[in-house]
Amino acid sequence: MNHHTTLTAILITTLLTLPAITATDYPVLDQQIAIRHTHLSWTTTDTEIRMHAAITYLANHKTETTRLTTLLETFKTQANTIPALTTNIALNELLRQLLQTTQDFKTELQNQITTNNLRPILVHQAIQTAIADNATILTGLQDTYWSVRTTNELAIFDQRVQRSQLVLTTLANQGHNTTPAQAILDSISDERTNLQAALTERNQSQIHAINVHIEDLAASLRATVQNLQIPLPQKIHYWTWVGGRAVNRTAIVITELAGLGINITTLQTIQTQAEADYAILYHADVAGNLTQARSALHDLRKDLIALRTAFHALHLEHLEVAQQQEVTDLIAALDDTTSGLTADIPTL
Repeated sequence: MNHHTTLTAILITTLLTLPAITATDYPVLDQQIAIRHTHLSWTTTDTEIRMHAAITYLANHKTETTRLTTLLETFKTQANTIPALTTNIALNELLRQLLQTTQDFKTELQNQITTNNLRPILVHQAIQTAIADNATILTGLQDTYWSVRTTNELAIFDQRVQRSQLVLTTLANQGHNTTPAQAILDSISDERTNLQAALTERNQSQIHAINVHIEDLAASLRATVQNLQIPLPQKIHYWTWVGGRAVNRTAIVITELAGLGINITTLQTIQTQAEADYAILYHADVAGNLTQARSALHDLRKDLIALRTAFHALHLEHLEVAQQQEVTDLIAALDDTTSGLTADIPTL
């Protein structure tokens, strides 16, 4: 029998580690601390019962228990400080101390079992009996933990959704296109039902999976909102630069296709209009004329869409694969440019 493995299973209690707190989490900090308090109350009580049972068994078999008793008292003293700790930093430090004391207890217990030729399985049975005898207490603490956790996690979820909605409403009132961000926030809101069900079922793996998904959506929402808050002149300047690159690239490809004998009449007509609209856009951007620049961006976007359609309509089957791929890549780039421009500049 592997005594070390057996004792580890007996004595080590898994303690929940909550995500780190950021500055924006301060309004819900008290609710997160309450969750940790109830969890630590449950798990430290469980560990104290296990330690006391092990000491009692050893004492009944005339085995030295002085150091084990001291470690149990140390553990109790540490656990008694839980209610007074109000920050995650303090609770993390206490958790480190509790785990170290538990490890020291386990090591001393192993030494006593080995030195006195005791049977680990009998120690294990004594501990399990003590756990069973205190089942009502432990179940009550466990139920309290899950009740507090369910209530507080859902409250935190609601507060964060409400705070995000307020930000989007403010941005929308300022004239920003919040449709993409709102869609992401709606997806986050839809996860509340799943989160509540997982908490009610006490399904830790499912809770973790849902929270990971929510965090992924939240990261996407943050990036989208940050982009919305870029000043409009800066956005117009950026899309003027992108539009210029697009017009230059289409001109190069059209010239190459003409050299290959492709009929570029339609493409050249659209290209000429695109270059004229881009010239208006460029000068408006330089002059800081936002109204004219927005109008020119609107016209240029229509030109790029028309170019994309015209390129797509070409019959290029007789060209080499590399030449066909160049046109395919250009069509994809025009799709990205026009869709990005539409999303980034509202009412364009």
